[in-house]
Amino acid sequence: MPFTDRPAQLSPLSKFLGKTLQSVVQTMRGIKAFVTLLFDESGNLLEPVWELSNSLVDSHAFEAAVVAMKATPEVAALLAERYVTPPHDLEALVRYPKNSLGYAYASSLKQAGFQPLEAALRASRNTDGTAIASDIH
Repeated sequence: MPFTDRPAQLSPLSKFLGKTLQSVVQTMRGIKAFVTLLFDESGNLLEPVWELSNSLVDSHAFEAAVVAMKATPEVAALLAERYVTPPHDLEALVRYPKNSLGYAYASSLKQAGFQPLEAALRASRNTDGTAIASDIH
């Protein structure tokens, strides 16, 4: 067979098997992260949460959730404007009434010594599947 500088074309079956294998690996990573969250008592649970969320992003469930969210006009508008919620103000929330969700949430996080992270999230595609390259803060 002569050498060419064209990339080899994958057959439809090869493409399907590649995506299927990728999907299986992704699912296994999600299961591992979920089991870690259930049984790991080390207290270091940020990594499995991150791994679990990453395993779900390119899943059929995520795609179905996006379709469902876009069916609600108010949610579709938030997606279109790329709305990102502001950081939680724990000091303000602990001033809410003691029987409120805000108070319960903030006081439990403060009691556990929670420190918010100042990390940026890298978005790689829009909800319609088109590629992007922007940081969301």
